[in-house]
Amino acid sequence: MKKCVIVITCLLIALNTASVIDMHNWSAYKSKYSKNYQNQDEDRMHMEIYLKHKQEIVKHNQLYDKGLASYTMSLNAYSDIPHMEFVSLMNGARHEHFRKNESHCELVEMTEESLPKSIDWRSKGGVSKVEEQGRCGSCWAFSVIGAIEGQYFRKTGHLVPLSVQNLVDCVDTEQSIKNKCRGQSTARAMDYVKENGGVDTEKSYPYKASGGLCKYKPKNSVAELRGYKTISEGDEMQLQKAIATVGPISVCVDSSHESFQHYHGGVYYEPKCRPHYLSHAVLVVGYGNDSKHGAFYIIKNSWGDDWGEKGYMKLARNRKNHCGIASAALYPII
Repeated sequence: MKKCVIVITCLLIALNTASVIDMHNWSAYKSKYSKNYQNQDEDRMHMEIYLKHKQEIVKHNQLYDKGLASYTMSLNAYSDIPHMEFVSLMNGARHEHFRKNESHCELVEMTEESLPKSIDWRSKGGVSKVEEQGRCGSCWAFSVIGAIEGQYFRKTGHLVPLSVQNLVDCVDTEQSIKNKCRGQSTARAMDYVKENGGVDTEKSYPYKASGGLCKYKPKNSVAELRGYKTISEGDEMQLQKAIATVGPISVCVDSSHESFQHYHGGVYYEPKCRPHYLSHAVLVVGYGNDSKHGAFYIIKNSWGDDWGEKGYMKLARNRKNHCGIASAALYPII
């Protein structure tokens, strides 16, 4: 009987200790990311979401340690948000307009053998710093702006940060302000910049993570577009040629998985990824090879530098158009 009491007492102590540790970690997490909730019930709800994600991350990383996964996951600023809410907030790619004014790309003839083994436009100075889109489905605007910045850099030798907010506010002026953070087509954004005669600089029209009235000013505009080119749907070889010869490319991917939400490092390969479910727009800034986990693309995200590899992801390359990386790719012509 005494042994039974001792065992039960030890279990209760262990449970209470775990709870204390969880509470301590939760407090540290909230402090790190400046999280504040309206009341105790809301706090508790978000803590439970955080603990659920933490448990899933630990399980996944154990697979990585055993050599059964090619990437790691970690807690980040989004770990207290329910996954489906996160997807609806942060995934704003719409590609119904994508093929409307299609013009296939005309690239320098290159064989697979003549492609450079790796390329990184960050090291060449053609990529601006990682930004955070906030609670706004503006990924499409960050992707398009990144591609335009890259082409402007190639033409002039100068990297000029351009206005994401200009696109959010002005691509569809008939849309209500509250709907301007609910997503848009990358191709439609390219059409806007072409027809508009350019896009304002970030300095003159800063990002605010919400929609507003169009405040474009021609005097602050740069980067006139002659048009844009699209990659043949699903053609990874053509995509790689474009990255090598043209520069950063705007693409859309399937990021609707919790593994994407909590990606930390390594070569991302998600068996559940679908090549035709394109929910999120990002910027491909290069590609390379990992000696253990194979070929990858380097993609720049807009979820801040705390996510992934300082805001970047290595996404599996030459794996049957993984996550739709080549399903809706395009770049501007300046």
